[in-house]
Amino acid sequence: MDDLQSFDKQRVELAPAVKETHAPDSITTLALVLLWVVQCCYIIAYNNLSSVASLLSIGVSSLFFVFTYFSIVFNLRFGARLIALIGTFVIITLILASTGDNPANFGPLSRYCISLAALGAFAFARVGDHRRFLSLGATVLLLYAVVVAVTSGPLTYSGVARFAPFFGGETAVHSSSITMVALVIILWCSPWPLLARAPLCMIGTVLCAGYGVTTALLMLVMFLAAVAFDHYNLSFKWTGAVAAVVIPIGAAWRDSTQVAGGDVASLGIGSLGSGRLDSWIERIDIFINSDLIAKLLGGGPYSDFRTTSLWWWSEKGAHSDVMTVLMEFGLIGILALAMYLIYLYMNISNKGRAALIAIVAGMTLSNALLDRPTVAMVWGLAIYSASLRLPNRDAPPMRAGQFGQESLRPGASSLEVPCRGNVLKR
Repeated sequence: MDDLQSFDKQRVELAPAVKETHAPDSITTLALVLLWVVQCCYIIAYNNLSSVASLLSIGVSSLFFVFTYFSIVFNLRFGARLIALIGTFVIITLILASTGDNPANFGPLSRYCISLAALGAFAFARVGDHRRFLSLGATVLLLYAVVVAVTSGPLTYSGVARFAPFFGGETAVHSSSITMVALVIILWCSPWPLLARAPLCMIGTVLCAGYGVTTALLMLVMFLAAVAFDHYNLSFKWTGAVAAVVIPIGAAWRDSTQVAGGDVASLGIGSLGSGRLDSWIERIDIFINSDLIAKLLGGGPYSDFRTTSLWWWSEKGAHSDVMTVLMEFGLIGILALAMYLIYLYMNISNKGRAALIAIVAGMTLSNALLDRPTVAMVWGLAIYSASLRLPNRDAPPMRAGQFGQESLRPGASSLEVPCRGNVLKR
């Protein structure tokens, strides 16, 4: 009992200090609100009003720059990791440009940096709990996607009838489906009642299935599996077992929907994943046989577009963000990316880790994020939403005689202080 009274006294004394240290910043909060409004408008306008979308894209980029700047200023630990990653990519690009091995493609490089910054900028910013506001925007985008799917009719893409995409272009089912998974996560992590969240998440899941993109469905499965493991206090290592099961199933399903002559029976095992496996095998062979400098530094941004034995009609990327980083920025670049992702993973809540696991799975299996900055921002907001906690609903059950062990993530507001004042069972 004395221990409980001592802990309660420490908790009461600590609370004002936590609130003062991590109070939400008004400029960062305003940037977040404006960014989400402009981004939702940009996503809606992209396929309908190209001239308006071009102006809105400038607004999105500017607001994100402001938001990220203040995220770095108020959280120097996160800022150091992000600057180290971006600095590594920039230095490698400049070194390769100076030697004449590859021109300095700053356009693709800037998109890469924005995408990777977005994964952590929202979760580590000094802002309060704005999940209701984000959920409102996610609902608007979800309903817009439903209207597009219903009114546009089915789209036949790669021999498969799919829902018409709502963002990214008239045939951009990949961008639409990956964005939809992030919207589902935002809605699932909303503080809204379950009766309000569940139907919206079900509609989003149906849309993901209707877009027919295997990677997006695998990402959603990985997130749900990680959330389930967290709920039952199981290790996230089990997500590896889930991946070992669902990836072959997804590959087999995708092979069964291939156009005539494009399946494994006709083209061999390399055609798995719509030819991704063949693309990755060829790149691994190129990497192994390259010189030491190429292994360390890669070839620079956009140097990895090439034809393969199966993708012979045009030059394509690796269709794997992880493979792209390896080929374009070498072992140094992949090491910098891994250190950045590990830092994010170690400093967010378990549900935030579930969202991060999902997007890393997508980056491994496809070109889900690296060259899609708008999609990456939505995923960054999904990780932010998942990283916050509602004391009564999201906090994991505590075992008898134990206090909650989860600590505040860096930059968290006082709204996220774990609820440790519960009555403990003796």
